[in-house]
Amino acid sequence: MEKHKESSLESTEDIKIIEESSLITSNNNYIPQKTLTKPCSKEPLCIRLNDSIIDDLDCKLQKVDKKMEELSLIPVFRRMICLAIKFECVAEVLSIVSMETELTVLYRMTHRGKELDKVLTQFRVVESDHLSLLNCYKAWEASFFNKIWCKRVSLDFTIMQKVLNFRQQLEQALIEQNIKISSCGIEWLSLLKCISWTYIYKAAKIVNKISGEYASCQAGNSRFIHPSSAVNYLGFKPTYLVYHQLVATEKTLFMRGVTIIDAEWLTSTGVAELRQIPIRAAIEI
Repeated sequence: MEKHKESSLESTEDIKIIEESSLITSNNNYIPQKTLTKPCSKEPLCIRLNDSIIDDLDCKLQKVDKKMEELSLIPVFRRMICLAIKFECVAEVLSIVSMETELTVLYRMTHRGKELDKVLTQFRVVESDHLSLLNCYKAWEASFFNKIWCKRVSLDFTIMQKVLNFRQQLEQALIEQNIKISSCGIEWLSLLKCISWTYIYKAAKIVNKISGEYASCQAGNSRFIHPSSAVNYLGFKPTYLVYHQLVATEKTLFMRGVTIIDAEWLTSTGVAELRQIPIRAAIEI
């Protein structure tokens, strides 16, 4: 196994984003079969298999999901928004989704990933990269979306404007469906549960606390927390976590967009049933 220090990733743009379903495992090694060039437009089967989590997507949620799809939102974020309605943390999830969709994507597309990683250290929430993004957005919001504030913290104001515009579109779409823009405030427990349920098929468990190696609860492949993750500053390796995407160097898989979770949250959503689902059926975004 190659060393997975931060120095081994001199440029975070040099690594590939991969689909877990494209991995062929052999002695915990992998062969990436396909790289992602754009979000998949078709709803992954693994998301449909557990729709009971959000009350079988009742009529109102189906309309919400359809509206989010019209805004070109990828399935995992549509799912997060539907779950946010259940967990009453819609405002926070809209901010996270907008930051992930616009800020992180645009920075990495323009090869400025390391620049963004440095900026986000100012807003680090060690339990979660998702909460770190939320913390950053809320700080900008508190400045009344000030351009000078962006300059002071070295954020691209133009990109942040895109974040705000996209968030407003999402919020308006929900309002049109008579969805309350609920907020959990500073009580982030419900938000963390919402995130964990969203990424239930991207849960991982620690297998080696010394090396920091994790194994997917579904696929079993070896993987590590990305060096840029806020979770690295927690002081210990969390037992369970979920993540947004996998990126790969020549020999190592890294989890990006990490949030630590309680094992009970996985149990309550029926994660034990995951092993009954063929890995090829659990297509991920």
